[in-house]
Amino acid sequence: MPERPELERGPPTITGKLGTTKGRQPTIGGLILRADDVAKYLGDDWHNSAVGKKVNAWGVREDYQCKPMEQCLTSGSIPYLRKVTAIELVQP
Repeated sequence: MPERPELERGPPTITGKLGTTKGRQPTIGGLILRADDVAKYLGDDWHNSAVGKKVNAWGVREDYQCKPMEQCLTSGSIPYLRKVTAIELVQP
C-alpha cells in the first residue's frame, strides 16, 4: 500500500497566499514564518518562485505577547507559525 503522508499530517494549519512583510519575512494569511522554514520546503529561491502563490502549511500557531516597551503594532501581539513541519504549493 503506498504511503499517504498527507493523511498522517492532517489538514493544513493554514492555507493562503505566500507573501512577505516590509522586512521580507515570509507570511501566510497574516502569520509570520521563519525564512529558513520556507526555504527548507520551497527552496532557497522562494522569494522569486513562490511569493504570491497559494500554499498549505503545517505548524503551530503562536502569538508573541509584546512587552510594554516593545514596538508591536497596535494589537500588542505578533502572530507566528512555528514548529513548521511542511509547506507545499497548492496546485491550481
